[in-house]
Amino acid sequence: MIKDIVETTDSQREADVCIVGAGAAGILLALELMEASRSVILLEGGGLTQDLHAQALYDLESPLLPVGKDSRVRVFGGTTSVWTGGWKLLERDDLTVRDWMPLSGWPVSYAEMELLYDRAARRVCGPSTVDIAAVTHAQAAVDFSKRITESGALETTVLWELPERARDFGKVFRAALEASPAVRIFLNANVTRIERDVSRVRSLHIKTLEGRDFNVKASKYVIACGGIENARLLLASGIGNEHDQVGRYYMDHPKGTVGAIAADDYSLYSHVITQQRREAGTLITGFQLSPAFRSARKLPNCYVQMRPIYGKQSLPSRAMHKFFGVPYPVRGVRLRTFMEQVPSPRSRVVLGDARDAFGNPLARVEWSLSELDKEGARALHLVVQGELARAGLGTLTSEIVDHPEPWPITKDASHHMGTTRMGADPHTSVVDPDCRVHGVNNLFIAGSSVFPTGGNANPTATILALAVRLADHIKTI
Repeated sequence: MIKDIVETTDSQREADVCIVGAGAAGILLALELMEASRSVILLEGGGLTQDLHAQALYDLESPLLPVGKDSRVRVFGGTTSVWTGGWKLLERDDLTVRDWMPLSGWPVSYAEMELLYDRAARRVCGPSTVDIAAVTHAQAAVDFSKRITESGALETTVLWELPERARDFGKVFRAALEASPAVRIFLNANVTRIERDVSRVRSLHIKTLEGRDFNVKASKYVIACGGIENARLLLASGIGNEHDQVGRYYMDHPKGTVGAIAADDYSLYSHVITQQRREAGTLITGFQLSPAFRSARKLPNCYVQMRPIYGKQSLPSRAMHKFFGVPYPVRGVRLRTFMEQVPSPRSRVVLGDARDAFGNPLARVEWSLSELDKEGARALHLVVQGELARAGLGTLTSEIVDHPEPWPITKDASHHMGTTRMGADPHTSVVDPDCRVHGVNNLFIAGSSVFPTGGNANPTATILALAVRLADHIKTI
């Protein structure tokens, strides 16, 4: 059932589990729980299509580094409606305690994450861990990759982009959710406050832009509104912040094209600068510092993609490309960099001075880059520069190395992480290892806001894996 919340009755607004947010995490949770015969209410603040008035509820302030507004979409399907399908897994050392990185380490083992990644992939027709290992191995075996990684300082990494038909979860899974007697989806249901009785949530207060008020009740509640809104709702409700942790440790993957490679023969680059297209998606090859190198030098996990700069495209070359797949002539290679950020309590989401249509404070995102964040990217560029020269593959000119002030990477990747981080200690986390808010028995958080660290991976695969894990836990209680 999918209805506007104004069309519902009191009896319809109660369930075993209420999920707030119909994006990647919320939709996958609903799918998992409906198959376990749990009654589910899935609340979405937008409708089936985008609406400017609903979208305005996502306005925010970002006085330091900018936060892209086009990545937060208030619509059924959430950010998956604009997602480019990026599927990249965290790595083994991303989950471990790095003694030089404050607050690193996940309360989930890599072996468990591998199983969860595979379950999530099956659900959304994504690549398995075996698939990813195979394509990474294949890309690492091409001549260019072997030569640039020969010293052991660099290694090959792959970003897999799902095909366009599989990306928008609101469209892909709408029929299955709508047909399920266990799931009720309420649209235009804006949760403005979580109502709490001591150690339990008793209801959610909901408003519509037309001025109607409702309450939704459940045995268990899951907040899955995204890395910024999860924190904003908890702060507005005065929940989970006994130790001033809600909203802190905000992280993204700052990105920028800040380097160019000149070479005598760009044909050597062909397998690593060309997107490898196939039925199950598109592969983009990248390079990162090896775990051993990062560990020895105490560096975060950044990576670079090598992207072609094409020469002038004549009418014959465009025809050959369109009909026969002949690549355009390459006249250069750009280096596109993605940074891992070290969690810092100073980078945070707070309630701002501006208010939304309901009179509630909008989010204010105060985030910046640390010197250690920058050093990770700088070290990566220096190593790539040195390895290209050693292998006789070209010359890298890098703004990060040559002109680091002002720092040339300031754009976010729309990967909002860390604001309700997982951990056993309430003094340094918001949710416990089961993603339950400390001190609140029936309130859980889903999404990238629970990530303790971010690695360099696009977060959606990990969001979905943790949603599977949370669904498993909810089924047991």
